[in-house]
Amino acid sequence: MPPFAVDASPSDSLSPILLVTALIGAISASLVILGALRAWYVRTIGRRRDRYRRLARLGTGAQVPPFSSVLGEPPAVQYTVEKDDYMVLLDREDPGWDPEKFQTKPVPRDFKVSVFIDRDYYVQAIADDDQTVLAYSVTTRSRRFRPSIRPVPPLSLRQRVLRRRDWMMPRRQPRIVLGRTRFADLDATEPDEFAPPRLRLRLGAHNFDYTETAYYGNPGRYQSFAWSASDVARQGPTGNIAKARTGFPQIDPDEWSRIGSSDEWPDWSDLPELQRFRHDTAITTYTVCDVKLAIENYPLGRFGVGEHEVRTLWRRR
Repeated sequence: MPPFAVDASPSDSLSPILLVTALIGAISASLVILGALRAWYVRTIGRRRDRYRRLARLGTGAQVPPFSSVLGEPPAVQYTVEKDDYMVLLDREDPGWDPEKFQTKPVPRDFKVSVFIDRDYYVQAIADDDQTVLAYSVTTRSRRFRPSIRPVPPLSLRQRVLRRRDWMMPRRQPRIVLGRTRFADLDATEPDEFAPPRLRLRLGAHNFDYTETAYYGNPGRYQSFAWSASDVARQGPTGNIAKARTGFPQIDPDEWSRIGSSDEWPDWSDLPELQRFRHDTAITTYTVCDVKLAIENYPLGRFGVGEHEVRTLWRRR
């Protein structure tokens, strides 16, 4: 036998198998450790980032069960409301059909309301009989939790290049951050493009809510949006709503104001306290309405949760 020859034994043929087994065991152990670290991260320092990611995945047209899976827990509150939804008359056989007029008729509809509660936010979803989400609202509960929404998706590189040559493309890409963005931040920066907001302000003995609506057309996927501040969430700067009411017409709280549109409503320049309130008050709730539900037909009296819904569940977990 040569001096450097090694006598192979049957155990040497098993070494590659042992090596692969050990490698698989090490990978499995690493995955378990990484999973535990990720779970710890989501529960602690990465909790808010994880919640931001979850809220960004929400959208109209989905079913209620996927909402539960995205948010990580079932609804804390569920109930059904019935309200007339005004549908456009398209049937020529329908009584009252008039081809010369744009007509609607009230149609009773059941809406299922689901409220999801987290220690940092509330989510309210409104669905139809098929559990399809027609609208949803997100309300912040913490000064440190500030989710954002972009009603108009960011432009691609090609769109940004073409925008320089196409004056009709939208120049401003709004981004609303709850608890930080003021209502006045929604106004156009160019004075010639400014228009008074379409708003609704309600002030009661113990509660209030202030809401403005927006519609961005095709860039906003034909959805309607509502920006609100209310007594439920005081997690941002808030102006004096009692002064904002000064000079404001006494209107039905379920109607929307049309400032400066007729002699019935005051001019925008005649409402300095309301302007100051918009400048001082941060948005704490955003609402997204699908094209299948007009924002005028929103089935609830306010956008987002009401204090009566969550007052017994107010305590943060």
